[in-house]
Amino acid sequence: MNWYHVQILLARRQHERLAQIAREVGKSLSEVARELIRFALRERQRRQMERAAQVLPDEHRSNPDLTAFTTLDGAGE
Repeated sequence: MNWYHVQILLARRQHERLAQIAREVGKSLSEVARELIRFALRERQRRQMERAAQVLPDEHRSNPDLTAFTTLDGAGE
């Protein structure tokens, strides 16, 4: 994995809480920050996929390019 050096500014309370978590789990502050970022990115992707899944049924019914396949799979009968 390639690593990139990134500098961020945290509010004092954020830094204190992050450092506390790092001590509690026996990891570096950087490692805990990476884990939290990884979690937030996964959660963001999950929400995006969830929104796309909500739009998909409407898109399937209204998009002629997609409804053309309905007769092939028997869903339109």
